Amino acid sequence: MRAKHQSNEVRARAEQQVARGGAVVGRIARQRSRLTLKSALPRGDTVVPPIPPRSLRCPLCDGALTYRRSHVGGVNVNNREQWDYFECPRSCGRFVYRPRTKKLRRETD
Repeated sequence: MRAKHQSNEVRARAEQQVARGGAVVGRIARQRSRLTLKSALPRGDTVVPPIPPRSLRCPLCDGALTYRRSHVGGVNVNNREQWDYFECPRSCGRFVYRPRTKKLRRETD
């Protein structure tokens, strides 16, 4: 009889510990989600980007490209992203420039 009583006590303590552990895990998960949302950078299109767009030349006709807009975003402050969109006034097409990689690429439709 005594062994059964001890077994029930051990089981009750284990259930309490599991319940407390679940509460702690839930609290940590809520804190992490708040931190993630706080550190996420706003994303979207703008004509006033954080990094001013460069003056670029069309790789096809060597004419000056016209700046249209930028798309900014990123995961966090250390991993910002920006895409600058340009257009050639001589109808050579549209181009995208990424300041991080310093690459100018023709935009495909």
